[in-house]
Amino acid sequence: MRSHQKAMRDFIRDNNLHICATLESCVLVSNLPRICDTIFGPWSWVSNGSLSPRVTRIIVAWDPNHVDMMLIDATDQVMHFSVEIRGTFEKLNSHDCAEIIGMYSKPSN
Repeated sequence: MRSHQKAMRDFIRDNNLHICATLESCVLVSNLPRICDTIFGPWSWVSNGSLSPRVTRIIVAWDPNHVDMMLIDATDQVMHFSVEIRGTFEKLNSHDCAEIIGMYSKPSN
């Protein structure tokens, strides 16, 4: 594992994140499964790699134990999701809160 991959994995763990997006990732589409499995482990993930000839720009991953996410639309520049926080009736749409592209961490009780 490369140092930046470890740093990202540690960042997710240390901040108790449940959603994480990587922008301008420049990961070769052929390497996506291996790299995402290394960083995100059992999380679900999706990228916009199919919209780019060689590399993916955006990778969004989430912990399915805490959130349900559905990709609504994607281009080579943006991805729109519907996000439902498990155990609540709270549903977020990416056009309503663009900040979701950064990170979501469930508040501790």
